[in-house]
Amino acid sequence: MTAPLRRRWFRFSLRTLFVLVAVLGVFLGWLGVQVKWIRDRHEALSWVLKQNGLYSEWRDGADRQTRHGDTSLPMIVARSDESRQLRAPWALRMLGEPSVTIVSFWEDHVPIEEKVAELHR
Repeated sequence: MTAPLRRRWFRFSLRTLFVLVAVLGVFLGWLGVQVKWIRDRHEALSWVLKQNGLYSEWRDGADRQTRHGDTSLPMIVARSDESRQLRAPWALRMLGEPSVTIVSFWEDHVPIEEKVAELHR
């Protein structure tokens, strides 16, 4: 009768372990930078809203832009073909971050007609 074969465990060298740890460290470092970039963008957009501004964002696959802020204020909205050219970097899109296409600030809530009349004077 033959003896049962012993299971052989996967073996790797210390050099392979160091290479894998280094690659994992580089990837996690890059991912941390991307997440900080997203956090900074969210902080900047919340600052825009606190300053009575508004912004428009466009997500990949969406048919239209989404406005955030005081929507009673006038805003120039980009055409859909223009907004697709203003896409967020691929790393941010990969993590689900939308493209911010337009940011607008208004000094006060004066109707646009009065502002145009003031500029023509």
